[in-house]
Amino acid sequence: MLARVPDQAPDPAALDAVTRRLGASPHRLSATQVSRFWQDGVLGPLPCGAPQLQGLLDQLLHASTPSALSEAMPGGDGGGKRNLYDPQQHLPSVRELARHASIVHPVAQLLGSAELSFFQARFRVKAPQQADPQPWHQDVGSYHGGLFLDGSPIPSLTVWLSLDGADAASGGVVALPGSHRQLLGNWPAGFHGLRELQTSLDTSQARILTTPAHHFQIFHSWTVHCSLSNSSPRRRSALILRYMPRRHAVDVSFHHDPCGLS
Repeated sequence: MLARVPDQAPDPAALDAVTRRLGASPHRLSATQVSRFWQDGVLGPLPCGAPQLQGLLDQLLHASTPSALSEAMPGGDGGGKRNLYDPQQHLPSVRELARHASIVHPVAQLLGSAELSFFQARFRVKAPQQADPQPWHQDVGSYHGGLFLDGSPIPSLTVWLSLDGADAASGGVVALPGSHRQLLGNWPAGFHGLRELQTSLDTSQARILTTPAHHFQIFHSWTVHCSLSNSSPRRRSALILRYMPRRHAVDVSFHHDPCGLS
């Protein structure tokens, strides 16, 4: 099953209005960057200047969150979590970071919306020298932003923030540029919706997203992506933040935290 979706690039007038509001912001994207994003579905790496980054990795690795869906990190440095869902519910520093201008300004510009909803976060660790790949998939549907009232999926942007650096050896993310323009496979099945397409996808244009520590990639959540095993002696940890225009925050399954341009 393949479903083409309408062009989701912001209306030029909306984009211009947000760009003008950003003024001389050091985090404002160029017209070329905005155009490239909507062509490829991915942009980065971009620097994150949030002061909350200092010490955040240690907080996340050792967070006490009994209500979170989490697992003990396999092997590696012997502490913390492999998956920690919605850490902003327990750590105010994560919520503050998600509102920082270095992240919010480019996201608002790409969406052409000064009012955003930060609706989901995840802390993900790949331990050193662990086979922990993730298959090709799109983040779409009930668990990834939800559905409009007509049953169609709500689009969103994902900020993939590297806390200690990521490359091909340490299990970096791999994206298929341009793949955000269509929904592939059985997309209502969520993460496993591309199961039957794992061997038939054309991955010849796949791009490894090399990301220095304290930098992030922005990708359209429907951009087909996967991640590699960590064959390096280094830990690879990332904080994943999800955004949509506030006007799309209609699915009550998610806690929508308003943010945007001040």
